[in-house]
Amino acid sequence: MSNPTTSETTHIAKSTVIKGEVRLEGPATIAGRIEGHVYGKDVDLNAEATIEGDVACTAIELNGN
Repeated sequence: MSNPTTSETTHIAKSTVIKGEVRLEGPATIAGRIEGHVYGKDVDLNAEATIEGDVACTAIELNGN
């Protein structure tokens, strides 16, 4: 079982396309394409990332489109 106090980072690769709403409970790095809304806490959108939708995060680093 995982330790609930340890936060794992979610990675969405640049070859990934997600259609629909995405909710992230922990830190995340996004390089792929998301066609829908993104909700999260600590999100890093790198230069290859594309989001077609609203983004609502507590902390975000924007490097994408």
